[in-house]
Amino acid sequence: MKIKEAELLTGLSQKTIRYYESEGLISVKRNLNSYREYDEDNINKLKK
Repeated sequence: MKIKEAELLTGLSQKTIRYYESEGLISVKRNLNSYREYDEDNINKLKK
């Protein structure tokens, strides 16, 4: 899922989610277009 969906599921802003990624708290894969792709594991970590 893309960052907008992750934002809606977690209640965190896109800026906060990107910050957590930059700090190494979550590891996000990128698709062929270089968009971030969040999986269920990422969402669970963000909800904690």
